[in-house]
Amino acid sequence: MKGAVILSASTLLVKLLGLLFSIPLANFISAEGMSYFYGAYDIFTIFLMLSTAGLPIAVSRMVSTAYARNCRKEADQVFSVSFWLFFSIGLLGSLVMLLGAEQIAQMLHKPGAAGTIRALGDLLEGVELIDIGAGAEIAGMDILPFPTSHDCLQPTGYRIHTGDGRDFCFATDLGYLSDEVRENLLGCDMVVLESNHDIEMLRNGPYPYHLKRRILSDRGHLSNAACAGFLPELLKSGVRRFMLAHLSDTNNTPGLALETSLSALVQAGFVQDVDFILQVAMPENTGSGTVIF
Repeated sequence: MKGAVILSASTLLVKLLGLLFSIPLANFISAEGMSYFYGAYDIFTIFLMLSTAGLPIAVSRMVSTAYARNCRKEADQVFSVSFWLFFSIGLLGSLVMLLGAEQIAQMLHKPGAAGTIRALGDLLEGVELIDIGAGAEIAGMDILPFPTSHDCLQPTGYRIHTGDGRDFCFATDLGYLSDEVRENLLGCDMVVLESNHDIEMLRNGPYPYHLKRRILSDRGHLSNAACAGFLPELLKSGVRRFMLAHLSDTNNTPGLALETSLSALVQAGFVQDVDFILQVAMPENTGSGTVIF
């Protein structure tokens, strides 16, 4: 239900932005000019959809799945082939609109739209895929994304290197802790890690069977026990501050998540507030706050 509301709201926002764009445009140019624009835009949309929808989404899923299985070579091959395929589609569309603008305008019975078709054709040359491993630099911080295992399009965690030399890692929506996820979590100053559910609460809870199977699968969510079992290794690698996150408000409680992780760390011989700091994020939509590390 929440996802449907968000999707509906985003669709409405896009429509409103389009309306805000169209109103001043209609005031700047005549009705005939608007007809030229929309005629050209219909042709542009066809090539844009070929380059950015459907197949690219499937490719993105394939790349993420390969990364999650630690098949980096396979992921790179898929990305490389797909990049040149969609670049070629975009380039072909651009050339068709640039070189065939007059013919397309005649077919639309709008000979005056040729210039608009050429102008929009230039935009297709920039259509391309983004490599999940490329990373980015924002406000003096290096942000490196890495793939996680979850049943959605291109699930991603993030390792952030700050300007003062510290590392922060954020990883939720984890069906399991893959080798690549583990490597990115190790050695950070602070880690935000999913501790989504208590297995027994989930199994005995109100969720339908198919949803329970999804959450417990390798493309679902990380349990309290799985999260807690990895914390001692993280602490040994240098991590000193932990935040348990993405708690289910149906199959978990902050107290239970904290107790499970704290028990694992204490049993490993570590002392709370001396060797480590352990915190729990509030369940979704129940609170807010800022973490400073």
